[in-house]
Amino acid sequence: MNTTNRFLLIVILALTLLFASSNTAQSQTSQSTFCDGQWHLNTETLVEEMTEVILGRLYLYTNRDGERQYAGACGADLYFSCEERIQSLVEIMIYEARVKGIDPWVAAAMTWKETRFNPFVISSRGARGVVQLHPRNSRFNHIRFVHGSDAYRNACKRQLGFCQEEVISEGFSLLSDSRSRCGGDLASALTMYNTGKCTHEVNYANIILDDSNRMRGVERLLAKVRIYGTYLRRYCGGYETNRC
Repeated sequence: MNTTNRFLLIVILALTLLFASSNTAQSQTSQSTFCDGQWHLNTETLVEEMTEVILGRLYLYTNRDGERQYAGACGADLYFSCEERIQSLVEIMIYEARVKGIDPWVAAAMTWKETRFNPFVISSRGARGVVQLHPRNSRFNHIRFVHGSDAYRNACKRQLGFCQEEVISEGFSLLSDSRSRCGGDLASALTMYNTGKCTHEVNYANIILDDSNRMRGVERLLAKVRIYGTYLRRYCGGYETNRC
């Protein structure tokens, strides 16, 4: 298949995905289930798409060897690829978000806002972990990643998930509890997560809510195109064959 035909095939795929996305709420597919009055992607599909959305934000360029290069700590990881790193965090995040009754895309946008999915960021106030738990909050006293030694955290760099299970679980528990205390209002709950006060502070909450809509919308569609493009390249056996 020549370059022109490949390009046309990608365009057709993009249009097909756009049409399919607009009809998700109208028909049940093999990749979705109905729960709490909404259609939800099965976990495997959601992990793949959300991982690609985050990778798309971190992507810098593709080198001469065809390897994607990424920004920041993700691109500088000495032990795992950026793809492995982000997917391991996304898997934990989606599971904990669903357990706590939080929209996974809101959880992803909040995590992006807090640390860009870098578990080893330390805030100016000493908050740690991928969702930035403050060590002076007594509810986090049992979390070793927050209160443990630097040696422990360095060891976490050699484990997929980076010891973030407890961090993410407690962070999303705090957000869920904040929503209950704020009368069910998500924007106010996000502000309480950030400031400790149950008020709607526009900058923080609205940035996250707006970003979650971008993630689940246009960025997710572009991620689908990249995913299907990868599938096509694998199926075709590379550009040097005529299998497709």
